[in-house]
Amino acid sequence: MLRKLFIFCFILFTAVCLQAGEMPAAVTGQPQSDTSAQGPVYEYLIDAGDILEISVWGYDELTRDVIVRPDGKISYILVGDIAAKNQTPVSLAASIQARISEYVKKPKVTIILKKTGDKKVFLLGSVRAPGSYAHMQGEGLLEALSEAGGLTREASPGEVKIFRKNTSGIELVDFEDLLSADTQSRNVQLQPGDVVYVPELTKSRGVFIFGEVPQPGLYDERRAPTLLALIACAGGLKASASPSSIRVVRGDVNPKTIHANFDRALSRPGPKEDIALLSGDIVYVPRSVLGNVTTFASQILPPLQVIYYLNYIIKEVMDLP
Repeated sequence: MLRKLFIFCFILFTAVCLQAGEMPAAVTGQPQSDTSAQGPVYEYLIDAGDILEISVWGYDELTRDVIVRPDGKISYILVGDIAAKNQTPVSLAASIQARISEYVKKPKVTIILKKTGDKKVFLLGSVRAPGSYAHMQGEGLLEALSEAGGLTREASPGEVKIFRKNTSGIELVDFEDLLSADTQSRNVQLQPGDVVYVPELTKSRGVFIFGEVPQPGLYDERRAPTLLALIACAGGLKASASPSSIRVVRGDVNPKTIHANFDRALSRPGPKEDIALLSGDIVYVPRSVLGNVTTFASQILPPLQVIYYLNYIIKEVMDLP
C-alpha cells in the first residue's frame, strides 16, 4: 500500500514539475509557432560581427563556431559560404539544413547566437547628450532620443534627419507629429549604424522673443504659431512687462513693426489680436513705466535704507539731537 502511494506521489510530483518548468526552445530549421499575444515580437536578425554556434544533432564533429564576416556571409563545413546577414537564426538553420541534406540523412540543424557584434546608433546635433548608443533589436527613434536625454530647447523637432547606413537616402521625421500620433505604430525603427541628426533652429526657421519674458530665445514657429503661444513658450510675461506695448518686427530688408496688445489678445481670441507669426519674426516685450520704477526702487532704496539706519545708530550712540 505504501509502495503504491509513493509511486502515485512521485508521478504526480513529476507531472507538476514538467508543467511548471520552462524548457528552453532549440533554434532549429523547423519554425516554431509563437502563441504569445503580449505585443509585437521582434525576431533577431543576424548581422556582421555576430558569433554563431552551428551544430547538427547526432554529429558532434559538425559543431562549429562561426563569425559573420563584414560581407554578411559565413563559412561552414559541407556548405562553404552562405549569406547570413538579415536572416533569423531559424531561417539560416533551415538554409544550412537544406544544403547538407545530401551529405547527412535527415539533418536537424541548431543555431545558437553566442555573441552579438558591436551595434550602435549615433545621435548628433541638438540633443542633450550627443554620442553613440548601443542599439537593441526593435528599438526606434523615440527610444534613442530618450537615451540621449531628449531634445534641447534650441532643437528644430520638425526636421529630424536619419542617415541610413545601408542606403544612400535620408529620412526626414517630424518629431512632434510622431508624439501626437499613435506612438507604437508611427515610431521609426532604427538599424545599427544609423545616424540621427537633430538640427538647431536658425533665425530663418523660428521666431525670436526677448524683453520682459522669463525665457527669451528662439522657438520653432510650429510650436508657437501665434503671439499668445510664443509668450506661453517663453514662460509668460514678467510683472515688469508692458502688455499693451508689444512689438512684432517682421522682414529683413524693409522690416515693418506690428503693434500688439497681450490683454486684448486674451480677451478677444482670433487672428486680429492674437497675431499669426511667421519664420523670422522678432517679438519684443518692453518694460512698463511701473517696471522701471520698481527696478529703480529695488536698486536705489536699499542703499538709502542703509544710510538712514546708520544715521539712526550714530545718533543713538552719540546721543546727538
